[in-house]
Amino acid sequence: MTEQNLDQSISDAAIGSTVPEPTAATARPANDEPRAMLTMDELLASARRPRDYAGICLRADLEADHTRALSELRTIVDAQGRLLDDAEHDETTIGEISPTARARALSDRVQQLEREMAASKRWVLFEGMSSDDLSVFNDQHKPKGDRPDMTRYNTRLIAKCAIDPVLTIADVESIRKNLGPRAVGELVRIAHKVNTDGGVDVPFSPAALQNLGQR
Repeated sequence: MTEQNLDQSISDAAIGSTVPEPTAATARPANDEPRAMLTMDELLASARRPRDYAGICLRADLEADHTRALSELRTIVDAQGRLLDDAEHDETTIGEISPTARARALSDRVQQLEREMAASKRWVLFEGMSSDDLSVFNDQHKPKGDRPDMTRYNTRLIAKCAIDPVLTIADVESIRKNLGPRAVGELVRIAHKVNTDGGVDVPFSPAALQNLGQR
C-alpha cells in the first residue's frame, strides 16, 4: 500500500465514521443516576479538548531479526514453551547444540530484540482542535473531489495538533522521508482521532486490571 493510499484509507475511516443514535440496548443503564446538566460556567472552566499519544518505534529494522528468531523458535517449542516431539527426540552429535539450549538461546534473543524495540519507542502527544477551529482548518486545507490525495492535508493536521513535541510542517515532511508508512499512519490516525472520536466516551481499562483491584 502506498503512503498516499494509506493516508486516504485512514482519513476515510476517521472522517467517514458515524456514531449511532442510542437505542434501548445502548441507553444509560437503569442504575446510572442522571447527572445535572452542564452549566456554561462548568463548560468554560473545566472543559478540555481531547488528547492522545501516538507511539513510534524507531528501530523497525529489528523486526526482521525478531521474525526470524521467533519463526525458528516455533519449530522447536509449542505455545506453552514445551519442546515439540520432533525436537525432543532429535539426536545431536558432539559439538552440536541441543534443542533445549537452542530454544533458550532463541527465546533470549527474541526478548532482547523486544526490549531494544521498546526502548526505541517515542511518543507524540496530540490535542484536538475546537469544533470551530477544525471547520476553518478543513475549509482551508481539506482537498475537494472524489478520493483526493490527503497527504498534504494530513501533514498539516499532524503539525497543527502535535503539542509535545511541537512539530512544524517541515518536521512532519522530514518524518515522512525517514519513517515507514505504518509509523506515519499512526501519527495520522491519532491526529484524526483527537479531532473526530476523542472526548465523548470514558475509556475502560482491561478486565485483567479491574480484577487486580479485587484481590
